[in-house]
Amino acid sequence: MQNGINTDVIALANSYMSYANLIIVVAALIIAAITISLTIYYNRDKKRLIEETTHNILDKIANNEQMRNDFINKILENNNFKQEFERMVDIHISDKMDRLVDEKQEQSNIGGLK
Repeated sequence: MQNGINTDVIALANSYMSYANLIIVVAALIIAAITISLTIYYNRDKKRLIEETTHNILDKIANNEQMRNDFINKILENNNFKQEFERMVDIHISDKMDRLVDEKQEQSNIGGLK
């Protein structure tokens, strides 16, 4: 008879442990869902905030001469950027010179037809 009582106690304890585990798993899933939702919400808000801040900074740079000069000087302190900028300017000037030479050549060819 005592063996039957021990079996009932063990079965009852096992049932409570199963329910406790179920509650813990459900709570963990709810916490995970809340965490993921908050992460998505704040990342979206963060992107919007960065875009607004960048837009405001660019507006201030465009409207304030002193800030614009400081910004340009700060950028030009970076040697890698300075080299890339000079290369871009050289390409632009070269393209302009090629167009001017082509225009002069075209004008001299047209002038020869008169």
